[in-house]
Amino acid sequence: LKAFSAVSRACSDACRELCESDGYGTDMVRCDDCCTEDLCNGNYSARYYMELMKEQYTSWTEPLPSEKAYNRANNITFPY
Repeated sequence: LKAFSAVSRACSDACRELCESDGYGTDMVRCDDCCTEDLCNGNYSARYYMELMKEQYTSWTEPLPSEKAYNRANNITFPY
């Protein structure tokens, strides 16, 4: 779980069954957790979100070789 960054909660008129990747170059994954009754949005623990994110593939936990080379050539430092 090296790439978990944020949780956003809200109500919606639609519910996506599958998680979707969003964003260019950020591999942000959006997942809906849907319910159909009042006060049912109780999945708020860190453990719940960690379990959810374990199922997601995020490619940006390790840089590509060309990203490392570019960063080194431009004196950009990342913790890898």
